[in-house]
Amino acid sequence: MKDESKYYTPEPEEFHMRFEYEISTREGAWLKDTYMCNSKVGVTFDDMPELAKISRVKLLDRSDIEDLGFGYDEGSSGHYSFLKEIWDGDNSEEYKICYMFEDNPTSVVILKADKAWVMGTSRWKPIFKGTIKNKSKLKDVLKMIGI
Repeated sequence: MKDESKYYTPEPEEFHMRFEYEISTREGAWLKDTYMCNSKVGVTFDDMPELAKISRVKLLDRSDIEDLGFGYDEGSSGHYSFLKEIWDGDNSEEYKICYMFEDNPTSVVILKADKAWVMGTSRWKPIFKGTIKNKSKLKDVLKMIGI
């Protein structure tokens, strides 16, 4: 059985298109599901409080970040650090996610490499600092900042 401490019960307002969660079956098992905001499947916004009661969401972890194409940076200290380089023709952009879960399991900083970097200054510029509880929210944030 999975470690229950790695999960939380979602609030009804967290459910949105493509929200990843697990739902409890009558047998007590957990099935992975993705919310697809479609009343034809029988779930409407009025059902959210009841759906939330029988659901759980996995807290953001290393595997979630790696699933989104970021590679673990072995040289980081005091936090987990992940790198991703995105190429567009001959140009590339580098991004880093710092995940400081030992202090706060949801504290995340997303940085972008400064192309005009000068020796003696920070190469990385923060583009997001905040709380991200799960993989669905991380996907939303990455989309909002254009990654």
